[in-house]
Amino acid sequence: MSDGCTGCLPVGIRSVSDLQPGDHTCCIYENDEQHRDLLTSYMRVGLAENDKIIYIVDERADRVLIEYLEQKRVDPYPFLESGQLSFMTADEAYLRNGKFDPGEMIDLLRSEMGIALNEGYRALRVTGEMSWALKGLPGSERLIEYEARLNEFFPGSACMAICQYDGRIFNPEVLLSVLSTHPIAVIGDDFFDNFYYVPPEKYFSAERSKAVYEQWVTTLKTYNHACRGLEEREGELVDLLESSLEGVTTTSPEGRYVFANSAAASMLGYESPVQMIGRHASEHYGSSELRGKVITDLFEKGELRNYEATARKLDGTIFPVRLSSTYKEDADGNVESITTFFQDITEQKREEELKMMRALSEHVIAERERERKEVAREIHDEFGQALSCMKMDLSWLIKNLPPGKPEVAEKLEELSELTESSFGRMRDLVTRLRPAVLDRLGLAAALEWQLEDFRKHSGVDYAVKGDLDEALVDKKDEIVVFRIIKESLTNVARHSGADKVELSFEEAGGGYIFRVADNGRGISLTENDGTSMGILGMRERARGIGGILSIIGEEGKGTEVILKLPGRGGSG
Repeated sequence: MSDGCTGCLPVGIRSVSDLQPGDHTCCIYENDEQHRDLLTSYMRVGLAENDKIIYIVDERADRVLIEYLEQKRVDPYPFLESGQLSFMTADEAYLRNGKFDPGEMIDLLRSEMGIALNEGYRALRVTGEMSWALKGLPGSERLIEYEARLNEFFPGSACMAICQYDGRIFNPEVLLSVLSTHPIAVIGDDFFDNFYYVPPEKYFSAERSKAVYEQWVTTLKTYNHACRGLEEREGELVDLLESSLEGVTTTSPEGRYVFANSAAASMLGYESPVQMIGRHASEHYGSSELRGKVITDLFEKGELRNYEATARKLDGTIFPVRLSSTYKEDADGNVESITTFFQDITEQKREEELKMMRALSEHVIAERERERKEVAREIHDEFGQALSCMKMDLSWLIKNLPPGKPEVAEKLEELSELTESSFGRMRDLVTRLRPAVLDRLGLAAALEWQLEDFRKHSGVDYAVKGDLDEALVDKKDEIVVFRIIKESLTNVARHSGADKVELSFEEAGGGYIFRVADNGRGISLTENDGTSMGILGMRERARGIGGILSIIGEEGKGTEVILKLPGRGGSG
């Protein structure tokens, strides 16, 4: 139970469900609907909590209260039969001896509380209509004294009560006194920790007016302090939202912006958040159907977290967003506002697409190498065997050709030479598809063979710096290193005009560095702008095995291709 002013807002009590044994509450209602809703809820909660309920009726008959419960789909008759719910008249309770006596009434409550506890109930829950006090009956002038003395009885007891006052028939002077004597007040539909409440020790003191005055002054100071604190916290919250990199908006139930921060305005193409106020949020969804879907999902789930959608800028540009959204309801369950936090995820989407493209590229490269290896093996096995048979058959025919057939002998010699040259072309094709030396002897031998083949066909001399045998590249990555260096040598032969190239190798930082440097004309900025398909392919190959490829060129001083790789089993 509250013991005095706790602030300007209802802190501990917000509904009937929050009331507990020991609470003393007044209900000042303005219409029958307010009265009915409060009292039926009060009784329903009590029945569910295993409280014994006594309703003291005056103007309303018990039949009316039973109808109230039935309207809320509560069957009262089992509870009436068990005695958990019972009714008393004002004459039976307040006026038992023909006049009202506060002490006797409190004794009655204490006695009924004891009976309820002995019967196994959690507590005694009482509510009474106070309209009897307006009939001028003996002792009714002691009503407020009674209400004040109840505050000596209720705290720490297993009893709770709601005293009902019809605001349409009680005069304001009485209602002010009622507020002074109840720690908790229900005014209409609203619950309050009552800061007008005056504790009994002050209420019954000789200087009651002074006590009330001091209580009200304290309340004013508390209210003022609380409001200033709220203003400061509101300012801090606004500053925090303004500094947020996420866009933040709040819309009315109709969907119009009532708040937006600078990040939201910037993302949506406004110069200031003020320009957004009053505009409809549907203007900034990626499609006309999207807002309806988002709102439906929000109400179905209660909130949205990391929800992906699209937004539309003021100029019509559509971009992807990730949003989180919640809504606030009023006391009747109607939506008051919707607050949304969102961020532009265009760059994240690009990164995701780039990762997918790179993964696809790596898959295509790996699949191409596998197919090349299979094709090379099939060509070598199938065509090599066929050419070998043809060569042996031709040799037999030449040896067993009868004399006097010079034309046939000449043709057979031509076929034999053609077969031999086909052997050579087949070996070259197989080597281009998959160099056998790489699989048999490893990367170092394959690179040395490639350099020699490069000199043979291009006439460009070469040199090797460093021990290639120390390049312990993962076996699965050797073909990629080989292809990159081969492509570099091919570019030297085609474009550089160089007469010398150097392949160097070194270990550095736990990884390896390969360099292919020539003394040619030097690659230009235009050629090295990252759009060349050959260079892009080399870079993607390097990236696929955790490496980095860079190309440096200087006019007249040649070009250097640098491939940096992690060590065996490394990650880059």
